Amino acid sequence: MEHKKTKSRRPKKALRVCVAIQDDGLSGIESYAEQVAIASATAGHDTTLIVTTKQVAHVVRARLAGFESLKVVDTGLKPRT
Repeated sequence: MEHKKTKSRRPKKALRVCVAIQDDGLSGIESYAEQVAIASATAGHDTTLIVTTKQVAHVVRARLAGFESLKVVDTGLKPRT
């Protein structure tokens, strides 16, 4: 999924937004979590998207590179087998 990279604008009252939890399946809820995080970051809010594993974090960080106020963190869970 390609995302348009935009420079976020800083709102007068910026929020800190935490969106959880995304896995590697990109099912409906996972896509929704990513879209909410993108919308929040684009609006200029400090946004954290929590993902399940380091591998997922690496993929998501690459996909969402360019969103200055979006941070991706992993929970440290072991990948599913």
